[in-house]
Amino acid sequence: MYVVERYESGQVRSVGDPTSVLNCQDFDQVIRSGPAQLKRMLQDLQRSAVLMNARLVKQLKRRDRRLAKLQRNYDIVTAVLQASSLKRQIDTRMKFSIQPPPGESAFDQWRDAMKAVCRLPMGIPSEFRKKAWLSLADHYLLQLKINWEKTVRFVFNERSNPDDEQLGIQIVKDLHRTGCSNFSGEENDEDRAILKRLLLAYARWNKRVGYCQGFNVIAALLLNVMDRREDDALKVMIYLIDSVLPESYFANNLRALSVDMAVFRDLLRLTYPRLSRHLDKLQLAAQDVRTGACYEPPLPNVFTMQWFLTLFATCLPIPTVLRVWDSILLEGSEILLRTALTIWGRLAK
Repeated sequence: MYVVERYESGQVRSVGDPTSVLNCQDFDQVIRSGPAQLKRMLQDLQRSAVLMNARLVKQLKRRDRRLAKLQRNYDIVTAVLQASSLKRQIDTRMKFSIQPPPGESAFDQWRDAMKAVCRLPMGIPSEFRKKAWLSLADHYLLQLKINWEKTVRFVFNERSNPDDEQLGIQIVKDLHRTGCSNFSGEENDEDRAILKRLLLAYARWNKRVGYCQGFNVIAALLLNVMDRREDDALKVMIYLIDSVLPESYFANNLRALSVDMAVFRDLLRLTYPRLSRHLDKLQLAAQDVRTGACYEPPLPNVFTMQWFLTLFATCLPIPTVLRVWDSILLEGSEILLRTALTIWGRLAK
């Protein structure tokens, strides 16, 4: 039996069943009811409980069937990926799923499966790309053990920080040069405001890097993939720049980028010696006749450095760029070198 409390507002509650709140009028009606009417009410409640229980069981069975079917589909995709892999002995560890299961080992299996999906002719489906990128970013942020909600409040704070004015000037200069049509032009002021907030948020997050030319193109593409969700785009941007790309890629006068350029020139010389010799001849033509000095940068750098700074977003069609980014996020920065070599190989023909 429940103890009944009456509120000043005209409601009553049975202590011991906090969810049961009745209007005073309904409660008085129950009190005045005879035994027969109370019995009918009890029977009605029992029938309703049986009906709701049957519906719940039916829904749970339907959920279990769908989960079992989904798991069967996962197993089929896993088997196909393993069969099509050139490294079958290694890739037997992969296990495909829509989202990575909990645990470090399970995450590695999921990531291996995603790498295999990237190598398929159609790559990662566009409908799945956002979820895959966020899964990678969330895993990285989880390792940092930060309070993400608190971080979002800080980096997207509307109040100005001491360094914001200089950063804002530098960011605004590049906004109109952004390659994505959704973020350029007079009619896209709101989209440019979103882009500026994202770039400023990353600069606040990573003060050592701040803002670098080319970030506007990267951030614009991330916003498109993340459906304009600024916090989601920031997650992936942090993972991409802070974890995937080499340290100091956009800091310390682009030191790591300069190293990559030197490595790429050596790779170009080994992979396409004829093309490399041709570029060297063109470079010689630019030398000063009297002193023999050359004041121009190496020809491969003229093109390839911009490709690396924007992760090919300004030189390839967007569908191709997205596939390249899938591989970069999953396999690392060596994809930059391999992609650039492929482009130069096509140009050589």
